[in-house]
Amino acid sequence: MDSEARPRARLDWRKDGHIIWMTTAIAGWCDDQNVDAMAVAIESMPAGAVVEIGSFLGRSTCMIARLLELVRGDTAFYSVDDWYFQGYVPDAPVSEHITHDNWRSYTERTFRANAEYFAAKKPRHMKMRSDEFFAAWKNGERRMDIFGREHKLGGTISFAFIDGDHRYEPCRRDVDNVMATLALRGFLFLDDSYDGIPFGSGKVGEELLHRSDLRLVGRFPNLLFQRVG
Repeated sequence: MDSEARPRARLDWRKDGHIIWMTTAIAGWCDDQNVDAMAVAIESMPAGAVVEIGSFLGRSTCMIARLLELVRGDTAFYSVDDWYFQGYVPDAPVSEHITHDNWRSYTERTFRANAEYFAAKKPRHMKMRSDEFFAAWKNGERRMDIFGREHKLGGTISFAFIDGDHRYEPCRRDVDNVMATLALRGFLFLDDSYDGIPFGSGKVGEELLHRSDLRLVGRFPNLLFQRVG
């Protein structure tokens, strides 16, 4: 179901000093419009867990954690990334100082530092591929997060931010896995799904516009959906 409406959150997060400092300090591609969509979803979502697929240096992770702290502090928040990027080649050099492997180590260290400093309630970060995470979620497995805490996975998802592998097939699987447990009136926000983007995530977003069980909440310009059936 399509719509051009773009609602605004009641929370004026742009005046929150904590978020202002994070915006300055944490690198990444999570812009203000993405945070607008996250705020709309978090304010209105039903009970259940929040799941982020793809974390990079933790910019979006820390934004979600702060929004939850402001309005839904009791919500379980899982972030998922193993920092194996598209095009990863073991030991491949980028320059005389950077290799694919030490870049992966750098991004994980930076994520940990950002999450530990900026998130009052650290996310339950699972260092694994999203396919592995959703299989463990489906089976209710117990897994350790990167901060040494054990969690029992599973249950209903109330809001999912999908920003992992942008190729069509992996992105489609992430969406299908979320939809398997997304609560009625729960939200799905797909990064890099705006009109004309040449990634597989854009094609997935176009397909979701035709699903009868999803309502387009708004274009930020990435697509935010709510489950209606």
